[in-house]
Amino acid sequence: MPPPNALKKKILIKNKRLKPEVEKEELEKFKKGQLDTTGDVSEDTSAAPAAPPAEGDGAAAAPAQPAHSGSTTNIHPLLSSFVNYVHPVHFNGFDEAEKADFHFKMSSFSEPSALGYLKSQAIEFVNYNKRQISRLYPKGARVDSSNFMPQIFWNAGCQLVSLNFQTPDLPMQLNQGKFEYNGNCGYILKPEFMRRIDKTFDPFAETPVDGVIAAQCNVKVRQLSNPDPNCKLNQIYFLRSSRDSSCPISESEPMSRSICMGCRRTQSERSSAPRWSQPTG
Repeated sequence: MPPPNALKKKILIKNKRLKPEVEKEELEKFKKGQLDTTGDVSEDTSAAPAAPPAEGDGAAAAPAQPAHSGSTTNIHPLLSSFVNYVHPVHFNGFDEAEKADFHFKMSSFSEPSALGYLKSQAIEFVNYNKRQISRLYPKGARVDSSNFMPQIFWNAGCQLVSLNFQTPDLPMQLNQGKFEYNGNCGYILKPEFMRRIDKTFDPFAETPVDGVIAAQCNVKVRQLSNPDPNCKLNQIYFLRSSRDSSCPISESEPMSRSICMGCRRTQSERSSAPRWSQPTG
């Protein structure tokens, strides 16, 4: 797959493809104006016909229902020819995917299915994402449009972690914050140990990763007293009135591997100009 820089201003189409010989034949018909695109439903003519109604029972015969083969959508050959880097296929297991080794083929996983693979075959899931693209989507039972935590799937190298954008919850905030690292362009390069075939990474292991040094992050939270209502800084800083006796709270929680999950630190200070200098990690 090309690097993200080569995909600028490009559209990646994820769609099923026709068989090569069928696509070639239908493309030729399309160019000559001979392709019939009116039939969208494919009927199964091999199904046995309905039994005729019994004579003399006086009952009205029910109309025969057409039998379908299961596929009701045809793919236009021109659209099929545009599918190159993300050709969706049914997932038959990590061993089958590794044996076939088709980098341009990708599979979709529902939330429960992806969690199952992550619990039972985490390392295999990471290795699969080194070669191919995986797409995850929330389970259908989330009728309230809630989201799952995307971090656990990012830790396995999953590329397309779909969320319900209409819900501004914590998972959606994590998604927005993560992609701000690269100017909201939609791409973030995975760490080297999650891309190299000769490296093994377990997203649930609590041991340090070779070649990775823990970083230190400093966060400043400012609070203005008696602010000017015309000041633009009011849009980004917390505001406080001189008569306000509330206690400001600073809360931080790193989102990374399992060793850091849940390391939440909450600090509060009753002051008109609070300052926290304690380390949080």
